Amino acid sequence: MEYLIISFQALVPLIIMIVIGYTLRKTNVVDESFNQKSSTILFRLAFPVMLFYNMTNAGVELVFNWNTWRFIIFACSIVLASYFIAFFIAEKNNWNNKTKGTFVQGAYRGNYIIIGFAILENLFGNEVTVGMSLITAFIVPLFNTLAVINFMYYDPEYERINYWGMVKGIIRNPLIISILLALLFNSLKIKVPVTINNTLFMIRGIAVPLALINIGSMFSLKVDINDRKPLFLAVLLKVVLFPLIFTATAILFGYIGPSLGIMFVLLASPTATTSFIMAKAMNGDETLAAAIVVYSTATSFFTIFIGISLLKALGFF
Repeated sequence: MEYLIISFQALVPLIIMIVIGYTLRKTNVVDESFNQKSSTILFRLAFPVMLFYNMTNAGVELVFNWNTWRFIIFACSIVLASYFIAFFIAEKNNWNNKTKGTFVQGAYRGNYIIIGFAILENLFGNEVTVGMSLITAFIVPLFNTLAVINFMYYDPEYERINYWGMVKGIIRNPLIISILLALLFNSLKIKVPVTINNTLFMIRGIAVPLALINIGSMFSLKVDINDRKPLFLAVLLKVVLFPLIFTATAILFGYIGPSLGIMFVLLASPTATTSFIMAKAMNGDETLAAAIVVYSTATSFFTIFIGISLLKALGFF
């Protein structure tokens, strides 16, 4: 029963925060303007600060250690494999390009930072901080790079896109900048002053709760009939098939404990909320993108709970 209690304790707080967000939207306390402004705060301030704080306080450095690099390479390979499987499925269906691009992104791009960090910290405590931060240092740029390539490919006018401008957009991503700054601080042994560090800790504290409220305020049950198949397939891949297939693969490669936990949550996390913003900005199907975020989030609470429970019961962590 212990693993059921741990899983319950890890997931229920997230559900409560999302229900609070949903309730606030239904009672008109928050609206679309709130979503836009809070998303900006999260993207430009809260999450970059959270990543910087976690990495500087954990002392994360990119030193050459084969086990570390093996872990990073395996995680990145899983993301790439997920992307290409989703791409192959999209190409086999007679959907328009907007739907294809949005489907592919929805199937591979996870909400690892928001959902993943909260669950892993509840399950393993500070033991996973270094591993989470290292994976984030590579997964965030990879998610963003694949998203840009994906929508460029499916945009009929992609040849007119300023490729250098896209590269600069990726480099200027606040999350990537905060990760690089943290690695620089750690490599040069620069200590963040106590007062500044305490301020960063306070800002870090708003990131996950505000993001979960934001997700809850976006919930909608309306789905266009033409979007039902790509919606169903994207959610099935993101929170059921990919976690099942690649977690089993990770076990075969010898991963157990916190490392396996990181792999599982990376795979099982629902579609990232930023995928909606990316779809809207790059000529994707924003309605389908929003639906994938909502339904994958709702479904993931059941699949993550089942997955954690099974892995605990089988003694993998």
